[in-house]
Amino acid sequence: MRREVLLRFSQTPGMDSSTIPPPLPGLAVEDNSNHEVNSTGAARRPAESPRVPIGFLLSQPAGPPTIINMHFRTTIVTLLTGVIALSSALPSAQSDSRKSSEAQHSKGKHTGKEQCSDPIVRREWRHLSMHQRKDYLRAVKCMMAKPPKLGSYAEGITTRWEDFIWIHQSMMPMVHWVGHFLPWHRLFLYEYERVLREECGYAGGVPYWDQSKDYRDILASPLLNGEVSFGGNGKYDPDAPLSRLPTFPTFDYTGGGCIHSGAFKDEVIHLGHTNDSSYHERCLKRNIVREPAREWLKPSREVDVLKNPNYERFAVALEGNLDWNTDFGIHNAGHLCIEGDMADVFISPGDPLFYVFHANIDRIWWKWQQANPSARRFDVGNPIAPRVPLFADLYPNPPPGNVTLDFELTMGPLGGNRLTVETARVMDTRGTTPDEFEAGLLCYTAWPGSGGGKEWDGV
Repeated sequence: MRREVLLRFSQTPGMDSSTIPPPLPGLAVEDNSNHEVNSTGAARRPAESPRVPIGFLLSQPAGPPTIINMHFRTTIVTLLTGVIALSSALPSAQSDSRKSSEAQHSKGKHTGKEQCSDPIVRREWRHLSMHQRKDYLRAVKCMMAKPPKLGSYAEGITTRWEDFIWIHQSMMPMVHWVGHFLPWHRLFLYEYERVLREECGYAGGVPYWDQSKDYRDILASPLLNGEVSFGGNGKYDPDAPLSRLPTFPTFDYTGGGCIHSGAFKDEVIHLGHTNDSSYHERCLKRNIVREPAREWLKPSREVDVLKNPNYERFAVALEGNLDWNTDFGIHNAGHLCIEGDMADVFISPGDPLFYVFHANIDRIWWKWQQANPSARRFDVGNPIAPRVPLFADLYPNPPPGNVTLDFELTMGPLGGNRLTVETARVMDTRGTTPDEFEAGLLCYTAWPGSGGGKEWDGV
């Protein structure tokens, strides 16, 4: 019998609010990246007073994940204390602004406040040559084979790839359905792209998957078919757990098991599902369904999202809420149509499709910004607290107020101080910031016709 679920939670027996473990000391300021802070070697903030902006989920599950139907919110609330260990020093909505004359970029450098001159170019998968596609898939497999830098944080972290899964798993409730959803994931992609290039010799930018090109039949997408692809559906599993909400129509499920084609069919993931970071040996699973793509990924949906006049409305429309009939959104539908690991909001970066999918979410945001740069390049807002009640329960004590340009983002131990930055520094993909902030981190552009950037030939 199929199990209809929204989320799978692991419970640590006997935990209540009095037994929540404290966060690891120095969690957000320890730098495990072995990467220079900036080209001058100058410290980015005083070493004697580091801030730890966001806590992490550190509870170690004692057993296999408990399957929970999303209707039982009272049960979910009961499990919260076994899910989240929040730092006592949470991000403030306001922080001191600082200036700097240089910023570190993956490709090219710039000084002052001008746009970087040699940006990385991100392209739609179909715009890559066969050599370029192979080079990207090779670099991803390189990350999957490299030893981790965060292995001491959880026994399920055994590769560089799993460093990234664990950071997303740990921070999930604090970076979804919040005002900083888009900036946080932009920073996450920036670091992923840097590692591909600097540690695995990849020559290009992270490609993106424009799912609107495949909305009629997502299963026929070139990203999911052929030897040089991410692989397609999982093997049929009649007992696979399904993500369901009361408003969902009937979906035609034909997968649910391990993927059995493409570049990643034999990969093993060692982190568990939801917040379970103990050691496992499991495959990548998908249960691809056409209905979410046909309804929410058609080109007209992107057109509608881009019509929103301000960040507050645009960001919510792009990410989506949980009502299928009114505001499910491009982001939510993109995860749902792949199902399997991609539908587990904690560990979805385990599926390599996550990054090309999120690069497209970032492209849509960039496209919205480019439509009116003077008004939108640094436009940000919406509450720090999750707007979806279910996830508000998972993040019970968020800071008050809205996300502002000086709201601090962090990748925790994935980047230490180097990736603990004000939101202003990731708003422009070409590295500019308002005068009161340091120069931006980013140096990439996208998509044919945007201008700038060098071509590359792959390998």
